[in-house]
This record gives sequence, C-alpha cells and structure tokens, in this order.
Amino acid sequence: MIPLIPTLISSIPSIIKLFDSDDRKEGVKELTSVAIGEASKALGVPIQNKEELYTHLNANPQEVIKLKRIEADTKLQMEQIGLLKIQEGTKQVQAVNQTMQSESKSDHWMQYAWRPFIGMNFGCYIGSLWVLPLFDKTPATLDQNIIMAITAILGVASYFRGQEKVKKVESVGK
Repeated sequence: MIPLIPTLISSIPSIIKLFDSDDRKEGVKELTSVAIGEASKALGVPIQNKEELYTHLNANPQEVIKLKRIEADTKLQMEQIGLLKIQEGTKQVQAVNQTMQSESKSDHWMQYAWRPFIGMNFGCYIGSLWVLPLFDKTPATLDQNIIMAITAILGVASYFRGQEKVKKVESVGK
C-alpha cells in the first residue's frame, strides 16, 4: 500500500507549482516523478521514467490490477480521513455548544455576558477603523491572531444563537 500522507506532503511543492503558469511544466514533472517513484515502490521494480513504467505494465498486465487496487485503497483512505475530520469537527462544535449553553444558564452575569461584551467591543473596534480616519485620527490596530480568535469565538456564538432563534420560530409556527 502506498503511504498516503508522506506522498501527499512530498507532492505539495509540485502541486503549488501547478498554479503558477511559469512553473507549471516543472510542477507536472515533479508530480510525475513522485507518482513513478510510488509506483516503483508498490511494484517492487526499479522504474525511472514513464516509458519504463509503460514497458513494465505492458509486459505484466497483472501489475495494472495491483496499481488499480492501490489506487482504490488510497481513495478509500482519503474518504475515511475526510469523514474522520468531519466527525472531529462535529464533536468540537458540540463541545463549544454545550459550553455556551451552560454559560447562558449561569446565574453570574459575567459568565453569560462575556460573549456579547466581546462582540460589542469588537464591533466598536471595527467601526473605529472606518470612522477615525475620517477625523484624521489613526485607529489602534490589533494583532491578526487576536482578530482571528475573536472572530472565531463570535462566529461560533452567532451561529448557535441563530440556530436557537430558527428553532424558536419553527416551534411557534407548528
């Protein structure tokens, strides 16, 4: 079986070159050499280029079936990896949702109000980026990582708050 992850990782520079028109031919050559190297390993035969691979496969048609099986197994592995990532993401979102629900039921104002507080402050920050330059004032800027963290928190909170509202509206309509 072809080791999937090392093959994909070693192919990344070649794949990136496929998107650059100047390096496209070199990217294709590199990807081809990676594929030929993996086919050589899978078949257990030293193969250096496409022509040698074609010659070997024409002389040994059963090897084509072997490569097709490896291709099918690799596709199955990729599908399973994708499914596992979706399941992990779902578990993470469910954990965040449970945390948010427990926070919203809290008796302490700071525990249930921190997300709206951050949301209001972030909205003011974004507004200042647009308004302050109109008055020849330089707005404060936050680090990109802080902005990404805040938007992730607010995005998840907003999504689940929206879902709650949709469920509420749907239950009233029934």
